[in-house]
Amino acid sequence: MWVYSNLDKVELLHNGQSLGTKDVKKDSHVAWDVEYAPGSIEARGWKDGKQVMTTRRDTTGAAAKLVLRADRESLQADGEDVAMFAVEVQDANGRTVPITDNLVTFTVTGPAKLIGVGNGDPTDQSPDKGTSKKAFSGYCMALVQTEKTPGTITVEATCAGLSGAQATVSSKQVELRPHVSIWQRPIPKGAGITGLWTAVSDSATGFVASVLGTPRIFTLTEEGGKLTGTVEGPGGWFGGEDAPATIRDGVVDGDHVSFKSGINVFDGKIKGADLELERTVHIPFSMPTPPKKDPNAPVIGPAPDGTDPSFDMSDFSGAGKMTVTLRRSER
Repeated sequence: MWVYSNLDKVELLHNGQSLGTKDVKKDSHVAWDVEYAPGSIEARGWKDGKQVMTTRRDTTGAAAKLVLRADRESLQADGEDVAMFAVEVQDANGRTVPITDNLVTFTVTGPAKLIGVGNGDPTDQSPDKGTSKKAFSGYCMALVQTEKTPGTITVEATCAGLSGAQATVSSKQVELRPHVSIWQRPIPKGAGITGLWTAVSDSATGFVASVLGTPRIFTLTEEGGKLTGTVEGPGGWFGGEDAPATIRDGVVDGDHVSFKSGINVFDGKIKGADLELERTVHIPFSMPTPPKKDPNAPVIGPAPDGTDPSFDMSDFSGAGKMTVTLRRSER
């Protein structure tokens, strides 16, 4: 049995019988060999010849109940404040049972939410974001965060076979600190295909998509057969993804739709709830024209047909015309 103390001497008693007094060295401890027997173990500390402190541990009975305590009585209703609710597993006489791993479940009612559980056991691999946690050495806890509405918060702890417990705290209205408002995408409202559309399928994949980009979000406004709006999505090698690209030359004629955006030309039809578009890309560069051949020069340089063997165009075999299917979205 080890006893840590900064007093002069410590006396150890087992079930009321003294096992002797020992001097305590600075920054050290004292120890006794004690044969186990149920009952009590008590340490008495001495300073300048007087007993000034005592501490005692008793053998506990079987786990019988839970005791739940909050670290404070009042919280701020700011959506950020957090309280810790500690659980003790106790026997019928109110003593914490040090050897138990009962599974404790937490329930929160009122303007708050359960954001985590814990027990201090470094070997416990169960998630800390659940609603239950096993006790470790008789203890576990729940972390509860307030909402922005004041009110009464009640936390209940339950465990199969044991008496449960609950604790109540209040959250009070406070002035909220300044914060950035949540951004919401503006969605145009109107007739025809006016609205927000997102790509649900696109034939451009892999290397082609990384080079030519993949338009994903289409904000469309139809008015009198004219189509305006923007297109968003990765721009590939040709940029443009840092800001929405403006739609140009947009036309809606019955079920036919066509428009341009960036290096893309879209043309297709309205089919039920979808827009089925054919996408053509106009790459803003061309292959260099080979120089005129000097009949006396050695055969080096570009191939006679002007192709460049250092640039493999086979990956772009399907890039001439790609299909994109759009569907309405609310965000």
